[in-house]
Amino acid sequence: MSWTKTSERGYAVATETVTMLTTTGAVLTSVIDFLPPGVDFTIITNADGTDLSADADVDLHICDTSTGTFAALGEVDGSVDNAVGIKFWDVSTAGEAPYYKLNFAPDGNQKSGDTVKYVLLWH
Repeated sequence: MSWTKTSERGYAVATETVTMLTTTGAVLTSVIDFLPPGVDFTIITNADGTDLSADADVDLHICDTSTGTFAALGEVDGSVDNAVGIKFWDVSTAGEAPYYKLNFAPDGNQKSGDTVKYVLLWH
């Protein structure tokens, strides 16, 4: 797992797809260490609209080091199932940190092998 970075029409774009390894465990993305300080960003969850086998939450986790223990800062999407979700993250009101991860937390039994694609946009 790693973020793939490109650009589209003046926006920086990063994508990553995570795969459920177990039926109930949460899955964190790799470290988001490429956002400039103070930049607001948009998070697109389940960008491919995958029909998941159970609903899930996505939270933004933060840490002061890239290898430390990440903790939840706030909810990005409270109901990921078979639809795309979008959240604008305003760092001036919602908070920021040097390092982020997105946490996919199933509400029920998720089918092992289900995938969720994330997209980050900023400029």
